[in-house]
Amino acid sequence: MKILVHSPSDAIAGGCESIHQLCDALSENFETYITYYHNSNSEIPKKFQIYNLTKSDYFDDFDTIHIFPETSVKYFYNKIEKGIKVIFWLSVDNYLGLKDYNLLFKVIRFFKTLKNNRISLNKLNNCHHLSQSEYSNLFLKKNKIIHYFIGDYINDNYINLNVDHVYKENIIVYNPRKGFNFTKKIINKSKFKFIPIKNMNNTEVIELMKKSKIYIDFGKFPGRDRIPREAVMLDNVIIIGKRGSGYNDVDFPINKNFKISVNKRAFVENVIEIIEYALNNYSSLITEFKTFKDQLINEKKYFKIRVKNSLKDLITKI
Repeated sequence: MKILVHSPSDAIAGGCESIHQLCDALSENFETYITYYHNSNSEIPKKFQIYNLTKSDYFDDFDTIHIFPETSVKYFYNKIEKGIKVIFWLSVDNYLGLKDYNLLFKVIRFFKTLKNNRISLNKLNNCHHLSQSEYSNLFLKKNKIIHYFIGDYINDNYINLNVDHVYKENIIVYNPRKGFNFTKKIINKSKFKFIPIKNMNNTEVIELMKKSKIYIDFGKFPGRDRIPREAVMLDNVIIIGKRGSGYNDVDFPINKNFKISVNKRAFVENVIEIIEYALNNYSSLITEFKTFKDQLINEKKYFKIRVKNSLKDLITKI
């Protein structure tokens, strides 16, 4: 069997990195290729050239396993005529078309996603399924869809770095693309020093998080987001919203005090209070994240084991 892993072209977001990590892991035990859709001439992004990847044009035959993300299910379901279809569930909300828009745009987005991405549950059962998060696991279980959990892992650039707490400053980092409608309320009502992750490469993000003490994120957490995990690796206290994968304690096993409901009337006041407490008690609080950090350090090893075992089992069922 040959495996063709499909990634959107010219994209380097966290989900795309998970796709390239999957291709890399599969290459250790199977004949595996990465291919790009939308622009088939795209080259492997520089960010992902650290992985063992072989690029290929699209092909389809009865001896091919196609792995593609959940946001392109309808496209590949119709395109693939001979090969085996495997959906890699990197998110739930993105598949459902759930975004932080006002009501009108939410309705428009929902129906646009329904038209472009989604297929019936009966058709989903004609595919095989890989899951990146507990959030995806719960969604698939709820819909009685058999799947394999494989996860993903943090880029090696963030592992085993020397983080000297002496140089930590009272800086709060945030991603302006994630839940900024909530974050800006906190920024406007407090006097803390906030720095956005904007127009930065990996090295610049690492240097920023080496200095910062807190990372906040009130986005939808459609999957097991990377930046909060990277922040933990760089000894940041993370304060997140009880949304999506941030809600459960498998994807983000952190103290419940650092998970805030964005729907509470006192949301802004609660977050400001927790930020102030975290800044004043950073040295003791950061130790509470050690178990999570140790888990993140070992994710790569277990990811590769799960990928190998899942695909071997899947092949026996084809």
